Amino acid sequence: TIKAEYEKIPPVPTYTIKYNPDDGSLSGPDSATFDEEVTIKANTVAGEVVKQWIIPDSVKPSTDDEAVLTFKMPAENITITAVFGPKDP
Repeated sequence: TIKAEYEKIPPVPTYTIKYNPDDGSLSGPDSATFDEEVTIKANTVAGEVVKQWIIPDSVKPSTDDEAVLTFKMPAENITITAVFGPKDP
């Protein structure tokens, strides 16, 4: 006789991502699991770019440019802020 014992696997926790664009808008997921790759895109108004991304210390970006921010999700809820401004001449 073979007896199988199963252990219930707990659900993988998800963490929320809030956006705080000061002008323009940001698009990306509302939540992610720990270590999941997240990409956020900036939707700017004409003639403007992201001058600065304000992110928690736990977020380590793999890309950080005027239009896209990519990182691995930390094990906490986060807020991403984009500061928009005029494109440099």
